Amino acid sequence: MDRGVNIIDFCTGTGCIPLGVFSSLQHSVDNLTVRGVDVSPVALRLAQENIARNVRLGNLIKPTKHKRLDITRANVFSDGDMQQLAVTHWDIIVSNPPYISEDIWRHGRGQLGYSVRKYEPRLALVPDKDLPCPSKCNPADVFYARLLDITELLKPRVVLFEIGDDEQARRVLQLYFSHPIAQKSRTEIWRDLPDSEGAKGTEIVLHLDELKEECRVPVKGDGLIRSILIHNLEWAER
Repeated sequence: MDRGVNIIDFCTGTGCIPLGVFSSLQHSVDNLTVRGVDVSPVALRLAQENIARNVRLGNLIKPTKHKRLDITRANVFSDGDMQQLAVTHWDIIVSNPPYISEDIWRHGRGQLGYSVRKYEPRLALVPDKDLPCPSKCNPADVFYARLLDITELLKPRVVLFEIGDDEQARRVLQLYFSHPIAQKSRTEIWRDLPDSEGAKGTEIVLHLDELKEECRVPVKGDGLIRSILIHNLEWAER
């Protein structure tokens, strides 16, 4: 029996990603579950309001038993919360987590506009300084380190994380290649338009001292570096 497609979005905020994913797949996938996860009650309330509003406007079908759009409160740094989510088989993990450094938040540095700092909640953009940060992990990347662990727990087929810029892409790739899931998967970097052929053949080259090897990661598309894709996970055929 076809169990359909299950997609989970971590750090969902007001639900833009799960709403967009559900809207795109609601008429083409017979058995669909899309779930947004966040720790903020305020963000989750707004996400629920966004779902209800888009159902009223006709942009989304009303969720049913076989086409579900859920918003759940959970903390990605809570092992207990993640174990509860692991009860469901998830095919795809997506996340646009907090990834802005304390320095960029305070000073902008040409990378963060004043309006963002004025109107958007810090919790959604800057990792808290008290979060558990692995050794050799930049504090701005702590969510990616945790999401790699969650990937190993939930065992999806595909993972897609938004990243901030070229420099962060390299740091997150370092985390990836130092993680056990690198032995079970492949990765690539996507620009704004990953389907474009404009940048075909480009790659990021990493020299990893701990592995004593050179790693080459394809970069696809045109525009700015925007996300990291992890795929071909060996447990995908389970």
